[in-house]
Amino acid sequence: MKLETHQLSIQYDNQIILKDVDFELESKQFALLVGPSGCGKSTLMMALAGLYPKYGGVLSSAVTLDGLAVHSIKANQRAPQIAILFQHPEQQFAMDNVRDEMIFALENLSLAAEEIDKRIDQALQSVGIASLQHRQLSQLSGGELQKVALAETLALGAEIILLDEPFAAVDPIHRRELQLVLKKLVDEGHGILVSDHDKSNYDTLITHLYHMENQQLERVADAAWGDFFKSTQQQNRVDNAPFNQNIFQMQHMGLSNGNQRILENTDLVWPKGKITLITGPNGIGKSSLLRAMAKLQAYSGDLTYQDVPLHRIKLKHHARRVGMVFQNASQQFLNITVAEEIEQAQQHSHRSDYWTAEVIADAVEKLNLIGLSHHSVYELSGGQQKKLQILIMMIIAPETLLMDEPLAGLDEHSIHVLMSLLQYTTALLHQSIIMISHQTHNLLPYIDYHVHFDKNGLHYCQQVAS
Repeated sequence: MKLETHQLSIQYDNQIILKDVDFELESKQFALLVGPSGCGKSTLMMALAGLYPKYGGVLSSAVTLDGLAVHSIKANQRAPQIAILFQHPEQQFAMDNVRDEMIFALENLSLAAEEIDKRIDQALQSVGIASLQHRQLSQLSGGELQKVALAETLALGAEIILLDEPFAAVDPIHRRELQLVLKKLVDEGHGILVSDHDKSNYDTLITHLYHMENQQLERVADAAWGDFFKSTQQQNRVDNAPFNQNIFQMQHMGLSNGNQRILENTDLVWPKGKITLITGPNGIGKSSLLRAMAKLQAYSGDLTYQDVPLHRIKLKHHARRVGMVFQNASQQFLNITVAEEIEQAQQHSHRSDYWTAEVIADAVEKLNLIGLSHHSVYELSGGQQKKLQILIMMIIAPETLLMDEPLAGLDEHSIHVLMSLLQYTTALLHQSIIMISHQTHNLLPYIDYHVHFDKNGLHYCQQVAS
């Protein structure tokens, strides 16, 4: 089976996104697609999956699957041939429960009940999440949701699989395991295209490498792979120096996610005016911890903010002082256009003396968001949405900012620019940041403290796994 394009150009809202693209993917090929945030990788994926031009975009020529235009193949006939895993997996779920979601997807293929059960069991086992099959999707972490979406994609049985940033919220250990699952699928006859900003460990797995930038797609010659996969020395330790002032303090604190107990009898003090990184495996409870700090989730024991018990602080007062960057950027937006989002943030800024129009314009330029002011926020790429989301919260400037996977889907340059801005402004405005991130490559120069969350609870740790 061969998926291919010839001299394909894609326009969206009269803007050229990609120009004269030549691409092909066959069974038993494993291709990696790299390129800066916002360059059009997701747009290409949507076109290859047959979602464009039906659901948006103007294509200059057809994407074909064994000679047939992909978009002309009926959805239920296309599913066993080509499948796409979106950047935000929850966007493709229709049911509440993991197994029910997979049953729903497979029933659309008119399969027998026995075949559906067999495929689901095999897919869950392949991805290593059989234990999650009866869990509610709303109770899963971002990384667990991505694993469920991958299992659902595998169960559909498509020969060609397209994955758009599938590991953005997956911890390093499970990321490597899932990369090997994909390699096994390729060996079994599947053709796979993965878009990923993190190139680690792909060099020994893939058969093809593509680079996208400035509206162009280029296949990278095998001899030039060394420059793309060249490893760089990076800092892997955080000082965790003693501190005198705290922002949060936990005493005998406990936390649950549904019926699952994720934290028990924990004491920990969090530094004020610093950037603290939280790491830990998927599903351990990191997002639930941030929601508790934001007063959005119940907890047991004692939790204080600036020495005041959290239960004594009204939610609306706490929300003015403690802001939250959600894992899914689209959940943060209130308006339609980029300009409207920024204008509203400026109107509600606690530090409008600093976040002037000139400072905002400089940040927009540094984050490469120029020219997008009149675009709908929902037309932006995943990386552009992330940068806008964080900029909005920086402009609002709460005393403390809780950030859940703020770097997911961002390229290395964007991470550097974003963390430099955060480091500068939080130091200048005396803010505190507590952030969850599985993306730690070249991140540690911007981090003051590191807290690791594992089955033994929360503890300060100098070593950061990469």
